[in-house]
Amino acid sequence: MLKPLDSKLIVRPDAIKTELIPGISLPETAQEVPYRGIVISKGKNVDEIEVGDYAIYSKYSGTDVEDEGVIYRVLEKKDVTAYKSK
Repeated sequence: MLKPLDSKLIVRPDAIKTELIPGISLPETAQEVPYRGIVISKGKNVDEIEVGDYAIYSKYSGTDVEDEGVIYRVLEKKDVTAYKSK
């Protein structure tokens, strides 16, 4: 399990919706990376956002990392523009 430092968060981005209607899918080149996801873990300087909350962040913020085959995004607390409690 990844453990963020200080004011960082680990977020698991939402799944990319690939099927528009049954039988018609978007090609990989047309798929847009989501800018929202579930907070998996948080650093010690993140107070108001809790693990399990739904975070919305800027399109180009953070760094993608892979751990055990799952892609996560490491964000600074300041990159989260809004959140919804679980």
